[in-house]
Amino acid sequence: MTKKLLYYNFLLIGLFSVVLLSCGDDEEFNPSFTLKIDGEDVRVDSFSADDFFADLDFTSTYNVNFYAETELGDLEMSVQQIGAFQELSNCLLSWPFEYNPELSSGFCLEDNGITACSESSATFMYEGEVESYSSFLQIGSVTIRGCNEDTRRIRGVFEGTLSVIGQTDNIQIEGRFEDLLIEG
Repeated sequence: MTKKLLYYNFLLIGLFSVVLLSCGDDEEFNPSFTLKIDGEDVRVDSFSADDFFADLDFTSTYNVNFYAETELGDLEMSVQQIGAFQELSNCLLSWPFEYNPELSSGFCLEDNGITACSESSATFMYEGEVESYSSFLQIGSVTIRGCNEDTRRIRGVFEGTLSVIGQTDNIQIEGRFEDLLIEG
């Protein structure tokens, strides 16, 4: 009887070990961020993202900021999602967030002269320069292709025109981000 009990104990321990090993986190993340300026690849040295919620009198917003330090300078992008039509969570909807939605068919709300839109913005500043290229009054978007609320990982693409305000000089940016962690 002792050998039989010992056998069942080893069998039970073996089964329990297999169950524990199979419950591990098998998902592997490989974060990446790519950028092209005027069609040329730009080396990205570091990248990150963070988020915050904001309350307006008539709606609330969920905001994600993206940062990339490159060999040429710094890129900052922001996406704002207004919560008027969906309960806000720690993820953005999968759709294009335009630079200037009030100039097109973007989703905006207005109350007492205040306008809030689901929108994006981008700024690039070349190292050593004092003026930045901005998405202000330009065409472009950040398109979210997926967001996992549990892992706080996001993926998407961006493209558009940036210009120095008051000048005719502009640059074209495009790129993508994969498995980017949104730090809280």
